[in-house]
Amino acid sequence: MTSLSAELNRFCEFSKRTKQILDETKSCFDDINESGNSELGSLFKAELLREEEQEILDIAQRPPGIVILGQNSYSKFKIVNEIFNNGIFPVINSAGNDDLPFRMVRFKHGESLSYSLALPDDYEIVDHLDAYKEQSKTVPLKDLQIHSADKASDSAILEISYNHVILRQGAQIIVAPSLGDISKVYKTCTESVSPILVYSFSDDLSDEEIETLQNLQEISQYESVCFIRVPKCRQHLMNGENPNNNSTNSTMDTERDNVSSLPSRRIERTLDRVNGNSRSQNHSLIGKNKMTILKNTKVYEQLCDLGYLNENPTCRNTRRSFLSDYYETESDLIDNFESHSYRFNMFVQQTLQRYLVNSSTVLNNSHSRCLSMFIMSAFDMARDMLITPKKLTFAREKEVELYKSLMRISVAKTNEIREMIGFTIAENTEMLVQKAADYEFLGVEFNEDGAIMTHKGLKICTYQLQELVLGALNQSIAGKLVKSVNILRDSYTDISECEFLLLGM
Repeated sequence: MTSLSAELNRFCEFSKRTKQILDETKSCFDDINESGNSELGSLFKAELLREEEQEILDIAQRPPGIVILGQNSYSKFKIVNEIFNNGIFPVINSAGNDDLPFRMVRFKHGESLSYSLALPDDYEIVDHLDAYKEQSKTVPLKDLQIHSADKASDSAILEISYNHVILRQGAQIIVAPSLGDISKVYKTCTESVSPILVYSFSDDLSDEEIETLQNLQEISQYESVCFIRVPKCRQHLMNGENPNNNSTNSTMDTERDNVSSLPSRRIERTLDRVNGNSRSQNHSLIGKNKMTILKNTKVYEQLCDLGYLNENPTCRNTRRSFLSDYYETESDLIDNFESHSYRFNMFVQQTLQRYLVNSSTVLNNSHSRCLSMFIMSAFDMARDMLITPKKLTFAREKEVELYKSLMRISVAKTNEIREMIGFTIAENTEMLVQKAADYEFLGVEFNEDGAIMTHKGLKICTYQLQELVLGALNQSIAGKLVKSVNILRDSYTDISECEFLLLGM
């Protein structure tokens, strides 16, 4: 499984790079927002939406995890042994006569083989596991089974630290429990990883399993699944039997039970010997052979009815949806995992690439949105630089026209204004004389007869009377000018039109 470990390690490296790009993007957006502020406000705000950031972090901060669901514990254990290329799990009878269910198992990297029971809330349970007593390289069957009626022990996860190249960069392998609602099982198995879903089976799907797969589509939002057929095992687990011998015998039984897959193996060996052929030609030959094998199976028809597979296997390659920017992959059906491990590696590669491409797409959309704002702001600034001088020139022209218009109106209305002023003076003479008689002078000294005592006082009285008369006449004349002459209305109209044009450009 060298290529599988390489794909998982490459995904972990690219995830770290994606997280670094995300941090640099947020830092750049903060610099842009701070540099773009001015007295008039900011030109635009560069920001990464919360939903976009969360979607990127869900991929960048979560290690890849191969989540193995299945028809029974035998098939799931068989897949794990093939992935590790080692008999880490014991070989059990596929008939499933054991009354005790199996618990969830999570493989992580560790320098040495160790075991622990942990609750979903990261609380570790102190329990005496048989693995510490036997000190075997194979997980004891009793540690995998649930023996207690305690709910805490039932929900406990068997975490195994294992020194393997696949797990070295943080990847995990999660084996789903044999009991529990599919929604709860899926959430528990995938909550801390970027899942690669695998469904193992050895027999045709039952009605209950079909219903489970239907619910899995809705829960996982139609994630692609790799379906792997595991050959039936005719041996029963015997106490004290060597796991390596069990694995060898199981392989021999597998070869006897899979006569129908021999043409596929011959084609595979032939393709491995031929040099110079392109990868597309290999996939074409394999696709034709796969079509002849899979179309004769009931499981293939059941998966097609569920919507996991298409009726034409040769077209079930990665595709890009035309309705969105997201990259999608199709589910796959492997009839024999031992002889088609390269197809499983290809499925893992496509799934991991989908995660990376989708996170990169979200980042690219945020960058494109920011660049679009830059371009639009640059166009607006260039437009203002070109149009502002024209606005000023236009304003000056309108001011000159307004001044000349006022001068023409005032010249044309001169005689009318003079007559109105003379009429106003004659009309208000008696009123002005009465105001002057009733006016009380300020800052002037009078004698007992009411005469002004000094020459300075005479000037003060003259000035105050002048201001009184002129103020009353100005008020009266201005009122009549507003009513009779249209000068102020014309000037107001011209000024309003000028301001409107200036603001509208």
